[in-house]
Amino acid sequence: SPCKIVDLLALVGDASDNLKGVPGIGLKTGANLLNCYGSLINILDVAEQNSKHLSVDCQRDPEQLKNEAFALKSQKKRDALVESRESVLLTKRLVQLDKDLELPISVDDLEEYDGLDPAKLFGFFKRYEMIELARK
Repeated sequence: SPCKIVDLLALVGDASDNLKGVPGIGLKTGANLLNCYGSLINILDVAEQNSKHLSVDCQRDPEQLKNEAFALKSQKKRDALVESRESVLLTKRLVQLDKDLELPISVDDLEEYDGLDPAKLFGFFKRYEMIELARK
């Protein structure tokens, strides 16, 4: 679900933003783990408490979760979760949007927005060497 995207990105990382995930955990395994355990914190807590029996503690019926047994069958993946805890939690903080940010304008101010000033936009692009955008 969309509310779990931050947890998924923390698990798998994002190479384009240079964010580390858990080694050996890709999109498919990460999604299976989140479907099974509900959240990143639950996955990490269960892995830390009992890494040898992680798949037994699944919150959902294994019959309902197609690849649950595959998700953490490997001791290497369980160990990687435990070893990556701190970096994965940092990645989650970096990926998460700040919802409590004070904005210099209100939503009402946006109603009066007349659009971009092409001359100012061109100047901005030129100043910050955004040559391709300036050409457009």
